[in-house]
Amino acid sequence: MLGLLCCYTYQPINIIQSHQKGRCELNIVVVEDEVKSREGIIRLINSIDKTYNVVAEADNGYDGLKYVESLKPDLIICDIRMPKMDGLEMIYQLQRKDIYTKTVIISGYAEFEYAKKGIYLGIEDYLLKPITYVDMKKVLDKIKKKLDNEKKEEIRKEFMRKRIFESLLLGDDVAQ
Repeated sequence: MLGLLCCYTYQPINIIQSHQKGRCELNIVVVEDEVKSREGIIRLINSIDKTYNVVAEADNGYDGLKYVESLKPDLIICDIRMPKMDGLEMIYQLQRKDIYTKTVIISGYAEFEYAKKGIYLGIEDYLLKPITYVDMKKVLDKIKKKLDNEKKEEIRKEFMRKRIFESLLLGDDVAQ
């Protein structure tokens, strides 16, 4: 009975103290209810690249939702089946709040229905447990490259907006 009581009186896992926005290139929130899996995922991420920074961890979707809302990470790595709120519901709730964060869902179950729901919610990838170094690295590198390309495109668009504005003010031809 004590074990069950502990599960229901859980306090959110604290934000990892080393978080400094802008210091690292890819800030990640890990949401996984199994302690050993969560710790293993964090160790795996830390071993892949120093620019991949886990900024918070949670053991359920409800707490993960709160961390994502406050920290605005670049990526969420979350389990599907968890207490309080599952991973797909967490993603759905974030989107209802207009928070669209790149997400990788992980599961010990190779069920197509989960993948289908994840695709509908726009997840980046789906990893089956146990997660290997190669699989995690491939996914993280792909997402980092995608985010880098999106940032470059945003910089290009901003440059073009400024160029158009300047040309309108000065009467210059934008095509020059």
